[in-house]
Amino acid sequence: MQVKLLNARKSLEIAGSTLNVVELIVYEVKPRDTINKISFNHSISVSLLRNLNQMIAGDNLIAGDILLIPIFEQVVSSPEG
Repeated sequence: MQVKLLNARKSLEIAGSTLNVVELIVYEVKPRDTINKISFNHSISVSLLRNLNQMIAGDNLIAGDILLIPIFEQVVSSPEG
């Protein structure tokens, strides 16, 4: 199950940078999911996914667990000329 929560516009301060969250996904862990696989599929670092879901290293995922996955605003820089 994957449900998008709209109107989740918030900012996260990470390593001195501010990232704008435009959407949160409620993700239900499936059999054979790993934290690495989930983070890769959603373009988020493992450490950020763990921190946002209050997980510590060594915590195991179990099918049926729920994770919140942020979708960040795309920042596009234009070439200077």
